[in-house]
Amino acid sequence: MHRVMDSHAAVERLGEIAWMARSDGGISLMSGSHSEGLRVEAAALVASCLGREHYLVAKLDEWTPFAATGRYRQGSPVDQFCGYLNAAVALIGSGEAQASMSPPCDPELWAHIEGLVEGRMWDKVPAVVVTFVEHWFRSRGGNPSNKSGGKLYGRGLFSELLRPGGALTLGSDLSEQEGWHDLGQGLVKAIGNGHRHGVQDRADAERLAWSVIGLGSLLMGEVRRTYGDRAPAEE
Repeated sequence: MHRVMDSHAAVERLGEIAWMARSDGGISLMSGSHSEGLRVEAAALVASCLGREHYLVAKLDEWTPFAATGRYRQGSPVDQFCGYLNAAVALIGSGEAQASMSPPCDPELWAHIEGLVEGRMWDKVPAVVVTFVEHWFRSRGGNPSNKSGGKLYGRGLFSELLRPGGALTLGSDLSEQEGWHDLGQGLVKAIGNGHRHGVQDRADAERLAWSVIGLGSLLMGEVRRTYGDRAPAEE
């Protein structure tokens, strides 16, 4: 894919659009008919540099001045709009535009945590990732129940689904299957237990967040690779 506009010019114009939105009267500016023109121009600039399929283009296409904030999204619609522009500027300016054509992890997981990442709420990411991945595995594995007929959670859920012969067994031999089983349990035991039951204040919160995102995405991706997009329970 080729860029059709000089990246420096695109970055400069995106900065101007963000400044217009942030300046005095920016709220009224972005709530009027002029906002549509700015949104369309911004989306075209981002698509020109990052590609039409880039997720930031989709976000700009969907954005409205009165968009309801997501569950984890912070700030006003103008904050949201400028956040997309700032993210695009950072990617274009880094020279990594062509390597950034899609979300940096499993698409379903990204859709769930994107607001947290954009808001740089790194301390919240690990718990949300574990909870989502656990829910995703439960649904894909046919909602297994415990001995009392209730839902399986945490360690018990991953133990049941990923054990050799389980509904979502991963790996081609016993050793690999045990490894994936332990990895799934490790996600909820090492990360989930600490981050879902207390507040974490760490200097490396951002690095940890991306590591947990990667681990959750790895587990989900291996299930997709092994079983496809349909859950075994649906086959």
